[in-house]
Amino acid sequence: LKSPFEHGNLFILLNIEFPSSLDVSTQAALARLLPPPKHTPTATEDDEDVEVCELKDIDPLTSFKDNLPEEAYDDDDEGGGPGGQRVQCAQQ
Repeated sequence: LKSPFEHGNLFILLNIEFPSSLDVSTQAALARLLPPPKHTPTATEDDEDVEVCELKDIDPLTSFKDNLPEEAYDDDDEGGGPGGQRVQCAQQ
């Protein structure tokens, strides 16, 4: 079982096919069926504070593996550190 405090990744894959064109009567019918837009954009691509980005396809599994946190390293692996050199006991 996983800990309820560990958050995972949720990938939602959508495949949306848009028509290449709509005739005027279909546009009017859709406008009657759909609610009005909540927000109308006022910015344009040429505005100073607008950054245009392009989306690209990614493999969700590869993306997940590439963004895993690095594993913690053991302090015993390497010498040095705040204590200086390590001392070993000599046999008598």
